[in-house]
Amino acid sequence: MPKPEHARLPLWEDKTPDDQSETLKRMMMDLYTYVLNEPMTRISAILDEHVPADQKEADDIQHIRELMEENANLLNMNCENGHFTGSALVVDLKESRFLLHLHKKLNRWFQFGGHPDFETDLSQVALREAIEETGLTDLYYFPTSHQVKPLDIDVHVIPERKGQPEHPHLDFRYVLVTNKPNQLFAEREDESANFKWFSFAEVEEVEGLVDSALYRFILKAKQLVEAER
Repeated sequence: MPKPEHARLPLWEDKTPDDQSETLKRMMMDLYTYVLNEPMTRISAILDEHVPADQKEADDIQHIRELMEENANLLNMNCENGHFTGSALVVDLKESRFLLHLHKKLNRWFQFGGHPDFETDLSQVALREAIEETGLTDLYYFPTSHQVKPLDIDVHVIPERKGQPEHPHLDFRYVLVTNKPNQLFAEREDESANFKWFSFAEVEEVEGLVDSALYRFILKAKQLVEAER
């Protein structure tokens, strides 16, 4: 993570407008470094412990480390170089199935997730987003343990839209379980309500519907569910 810097000459009133802008940027990074030191340290520890499943996941973890060295504000959407997100695969253990939703604009199937909303724990981001997007309020982390860890870590690029530049999402992915799948939203105003349950026994049917990283995540979840049964 970037380290705070001492004030530098020339003094503020002697700086050019460009130098003043750069000074303000350094001051903001110093503030982010101080305020977010603990959660960023936790994230770094998660990266240390995580065992990648393939070369892409290994490369993504290394890329996240490099971004953390230069950007103290990765937990905030104002970081133009990329930012952290949290997502979840919702699972119904009783029926051995998982839930995806069809994105209205991209016309592809995805898990549930999004950006931090003042959270610094990405597992909490994943939980909140999954509840908000599905209406399932009984969700809990799987497997149940005192230390919640992501099952998968992925970096993917979000294209330019709505005045926002192209940027990577540094996504930490968790498994959440519901015991009340019938409480799923019937309709939604803001996003697609096209939900679908897929069977882990026939997981190959989603291989062409999702990207390779999400398919990797789903296969990990399948293995986890089968190991815990």
